[in-house]
Amino acid sequence: MSWRMLRMALLALSAAVIGLTLRPSPESAVGGAGWSAARSPRSEVERGSAGNRSDSARTVSRSAKDGGRRAGGSSGSPAQDGRDAQVQRAIAALRDRSVKVRAQAAFVLAQRGARDAVPALRHALTQDGAAAVRVAAAAALGRIGGPGAVAALREAGEHDRDSAVRSAAAQALDESLRGARTVSVEAVQGGKGDREARERLRGALALQLKQHGFAVVEGGAQAGYRLKPSVLLLEHGQSGSWVTVEVKASVIAIDGQGHIAAIVEGGARARTAASGHPVARLTGQAVDAAARGISEDLARRLLELP
Repeated sequence: MSWRMLRMALLALSAAVIGLTLRPSPESAVGGAGWSAARSPRSEVERGSAGNRSDSARTVSRSAKDGGRRAGGSSGSPAQDGRDAQVQRAIAALRDRSVKVRAQAAFVLAQRGARDAVPALRHALTQDGAAAVRVAAAAALGRIGGPGAVAALREAGEHDRDSAVRSAAAQALDESLRGARTVSVEAVQGGKGDREARERLRGALALQLKQHGFAVVEGGAQAGYRLKPSVLLLEHGQSGSWVTVEVKASVIAIDGQGHIAAIVEGGARARTAASGHPVARLTGQAVDAAARGISEDLARRLLELP
């Protein structure tokens, strides 16, 4: 059965799942530490790497299970509560004895973009004994995307024992990565720094994101993620002959469902003993270094690169 035919068949079956009486089942990252430095004889640029809590570039992943917060706040409406209950029933149905019900449940979760179902779908993709369920789980992960889906799809695409599952996982992986790679960078927020520094950060992010595998588009309509950067700190000072500039910035990644997919903070410090007017030059160097660190972390989180 072709990929398109499989999806059409699952669509035809999905309506029955909503009415099923199912028992719901009971069913953030901080990396390395330290500073990396690139030095010339009389100047230095230091970039904070992930995990240094005082001078940090840290990444926090928030799934729907960790609060399900949307960019504009949480919803406690009856409609949202009903949707959450349907998602939980579908997650529980992934353990049903019926192959048909398990495959339908995966499709329902895909239709709802249920990020909190990714762990259960990963388990179905890697552990379910029925190839049809693994294919449906792969399709769901490809549609939902986001951190957590890519590694499972890549593994199944290379090593699943069934050729149909390998093909489905490979196509789902391609679909997921196409969406994840397309980002828009919004105007820089925050009360720190002047307009020139904020525009420098936005431009540096766009450049570095492209170099780390993302496609940067204008406007958020076609983007897999909308990136919301902010300047958190911009300070400069002088000690003896040394002039120092320190920059800290953050980026919030918002997925297509309006959920926070990742928060990344990056920092950099540049200093020089050269004469003249070095503050503007040092600010540019520190902003560029912070943007590079943030882009590296976003690639690791959103594209699951090593």
